[in-house]
Amino acid sequence: MSGDLAEVVRVDEIEMRQTDGEILVGFRVSPSARRTRVQGRYGDRIKVQVSAPPEDDRANGELVAAVAGWLGLSIGCVGIRSGHRSRDKMVSFTGIDEARLRVLLGRLVDPTSTGQERGDHG
Repeated sequence: MSGDLAEVVRVDEIEMRQTDGEILVGFRVSPSARRTRVQGRYGDRIKVQVSAPPEDDRANGELVAAVAGWLGLSIGCVGIRSGHRSRDKMVSFTGIDEARLRVLLGRLVDPTSTGQERGDHG
């Protein structure tokens, strides 16, 4: 239990708000990277590199699929709410409560995590 509390503290500074049955979380995305992975925090957002280029919504699609996979959520529970053509995006989550999402995101951005848990896909 103390591990979960520590993870919640780490993710408290991530931009997150609940609205209309969904939770919105701020992400900073770098497309056309060597591999798709989480880089950690970027201010109040989660920084992610995706290997797909930004053309034809491919980077957005890869972001949604990667985040859903990393968190063990159905791809239908994750979507981009705003920032479709920007590096800064608000990603929406449904079907998960805020406390559980905070724990999962804390593990994702934790620099001591490795591999799948950290979102490192090569």
